[in-house]
Amino acid sequence: MFKNSGLVNCLQSSYGVDIELESQLKASFPKQGDEPVIRKMVTDDIGKNQLGVNARKVDGQVVYTVPIAVYVGQKY
Repeated sequence: MFKNSGLVNCLQSSYGVDIELESQLKASFPKQGDEPVIRKMVTDDIGKNQLGVNARKVDGQVVYTVPIAVYVGQKY
């Protein structure tokens, strides 16, 4: 879709942002009842990476990496 946008000088970059699970849960106000579901989903993915977020334990805390993609192009 980006390649067919008509933009020129297109560039794509990506990086990951590490986030601690409990801090993110507190900051994101999940719907009531969803917090334990999200916690279990991420925790159960440690060592499997089926979610694609590299969930892991760091100093006793669950951390995961959110993939970020940035696309830039010019329109003439």
